[in-house]
Amino acid sequence: NEKTNKQSQYTSLIFSALLSLPTDNETAVYTLMPMVMADQHRSVSELLLNSKFDVNYAFGRVKRSLLHIAANCGSLECLVLLLKRGANPNYQDISGCTPLHLAARNGQKKCMGKLLEYNADVNICNNEGLTAIHWLAVNGRTELLHDLVQHVSNVDVEDAMGQTALHVACQNGHKTVSKLEATFLIKYINCLLVHRDQNLAAHVSFSSLLVITLLAPGVCVIVCIFVHLFSILSLVQQDLE
Repeated sequence: NEKTNKQSQYTSLIFSALLSLPTDNETAVYTLMPMVMADQHRSVSELLLNSKFDVNYAFGRVKRSLLHIAANCGSLECLVLLLKRGANPNYQDISGCTPLHLAARNGQKKCMGKLLEYNADVNICNNEGLTAIHWLAVNGRTELLHDLVQHVSNVDVEDAMGQTALHVACQNGHKTVSKLEATFLIKYINCLLVHRDQNLAAHVSFSSLLVITLLAPGVCVIVCIFVHLFSILSLVQQDLE
């Protein structure tokens, strides 16, 4: 409860006031990590105040930074603090995951928003070819997709298994998959409208459209009409040139 949290923060502040951060990064990071996990931002701030600690220091077997830890746990205040002190939002751990990957995987909406404010790259793939939108699809976090998809350069990016985020969502059988379909379809159409002179119709994944056909055939017909119309327009334009 709130009273317990305040007592915990007060105790932590006293502890941090008595404790100075070790000078070597390896020892210091393990002093800070439990505070970051508990989002004890005041204590972390006190310890970092006169410290030369490298906020981008990667530690542990998977070589993650404290920003990864904050994003993974949803420790918003510590995440903001670390970002303000120069933590790299696009640093990749040994598996290629950025803090945004971890925030998306765990549905940490506020952390995702802050990472995007500090120029986190939505389009980075981890070692398995997964982007942040893949993780949202894996866990059925379609309610968070809108915040991310507007920053995505290619909504049809495939992972190492050749699957798009839409494929993944469909395979996992999420009941809210229709929202994901709609968002992706709108993104496809917007891309075609904005870049119709570049014949982007060729870049739309027809395997994704096949999946949509099975789930929402009426919607798919409309999308296919758009795809063919812009393909024809592009060809006509090329002939005129």
